[in-house]
Amino acid sequence: MVILSIPILLVYKNDLLLYFDDMMLAFIFPILTMFPHELLHALCFKEDVYLYTNFKQGMVFVLGTETMSKKRFIFMSLLSNLVFGFLPYCLSFLGTKYLMFAL
Repeated sequence: MVILSIPILLVYKNDLLLYFDDMMLAFIFPILTMFPHELLHALCFKEDVYLYTNFKQGMVFVLGTETMSKKRFIFMSLLSNLVFGFLPYCLSFLGTKYLMFAL
């Protein structure tokens, strides 16, 4: 991520202080959604689910012990993208009072 941000820093080097709040939000929100993202995956399992966390290394993942159908696996894979991506995107079209969900 640091390497990818170098061109942006070079282009906006004079205006970085103007966008400092936005940049901090861009770093904080993905970290805050890591745990709920994995909880959504865990909801798709029927039986035992193990949630492993190692925040020092930035790792959170879910492990299920049962076999899963293809449809259920696709649903599990798409659920977090729907909840944290597509649903807020659709809510943002309802009006300005719902724009905060589009973050």
